[in-house]
Amino acid sequence: MNAPSSQATTTDGDVFVPEKAAAYPSVRRSSSSSCRFVVTGFGPFRGVSDNPTSVLSRRLGEVVGGATAVPAGRPGPRRVFLLESRVMETSASAARADVGGIYGRLESSSRVEDDGDVDDGNITTVVLHLGVDRNATAFKLERCAYNDATFRVPDEGGYMPNNECISLLRRDDDRDDDGKSKPLAHDWGRCIETTLDLDDLCGRLRGEQDEAVMVSADPGRFVCNYTYYLSLNRCRTMNDDLRGTMLHDAGGSRDATPRWHALFVHVPPFDVIPEQRQLDFILRVMEAIEWQVMPIDDKR
Repeated sequence: MNAPSSQATTTDGDVFVPEKAAAYPSVRRSSSSSCRFVVTGFGPFRGVSDNPTSVLSRRLGEVVGGATAVPAGRPGPRRVFLLESRVMETSASAARADVGGIYGRLESSSRVEDDGDVDDGNITTVVLHLGVDRNATAFKLERCAYNDATFRVPDEGGYMPNNECISLLRRDDDRDDDGKSKPLAHDWGRCIETTLDLDDLCGRLRGEQDEAVMVSADPGRFVCNYTYYLSLNRCRTMNDDLRGTMLHDAGGSRDATPRWHALFVHVPPFDVIPEQRQLDFILRVMEAIEWQVMPIDDKR
């Protein structure tokens, strides 16, 4: 089964390709929002010929973006700002390439302005991954991912690992006495948690419309977990780098609040929760995240 090629759509229907990554800084500056999103979904995989997250990811690009969009049934514009929505092939190799590309473009746009100045770190970036759980009857906010690639069936690239590391850890003392690099350390099974407060998010989302939503600590061990671990690991590294830069530049006095976040949301099939309701829910997830990460002064 062939999955659709990876694409990213903007609100005007264009397709993002790597050559257009330079557009990110100017797109970001055009938004009044302090939070920007990238959303990913998956194509088909074994047993799921029509993946609902393909539809959700593409539709988000139609209703949300640099221009505000009107929420269904409620007055006022949405604040959420979508940089990119992307449908990924359901394979480890595609996940590694796409996640690496997303963060590479985001990091470049965040650090380097057109005039060469360094970004002041006031923009928060959230990479929101969507995946389907065909047995689910509720939305699941995944708290963590594990450094464990154990696929019960081959992915769309034919890869079927068993108890393999998704990422290898290089220690701080990564050179021996002769100055030679030490082997990368295996860190199999390690758990990384999202920097978002999922209990708070779940409470807000459940309280608004008595939505069927829960916090989960088990994203499985297939491509969903594989993607999420790569994304959380990249956020952790970028937050550490940002924290180090702030502490160095300001003598330890700057706020070290994380500016890079990732979240994985598992959705049920459309025959369990209809498409429009799922789309509205994902939009509310984005709004709730924006409120959570918004500076306190902006909430007044």
